[in-house]
Amino acid sequence: MEVKTIAVIGAGTIGRGIAYAADFDKAIKLGLNHPGGPFEIVDLVGLDVRLKILDYLHQTLGEKYGPSPLLKQYLQEGRLGRKSGRGVYDYSQHDAYHGKL
Repeated sequence: MEVKTIAVIGAGTIGRGIAYAADFDKAIKLGLNHPGGPFEIVDLVGLDVRLKILDYLHQTLGEKYGPSPLLKQYLQEGRLGRKSGRGVYDYSQHDAYHGKL
């Protein structure tokens, strides 16, 4: 059985256009009773920090933990999360949670 983190699954899901980040975050918060969804958390921590974590996991645990193309794209666009005003969500808007990618 293959095990992946919620964030890795989520990034693949929104990267393929299957769901919006806000919908995935809501499902995780409601379904698993988490205080924040994986995309809200990654924006808080920083996409650059998340990339470093995934690079380490990829090196030590294998290919399934590698960073998604979407994460790399966001970083190339300067989307670092809350600290830059835009990550998965756009924080230049007051209601960033409902923003679509």
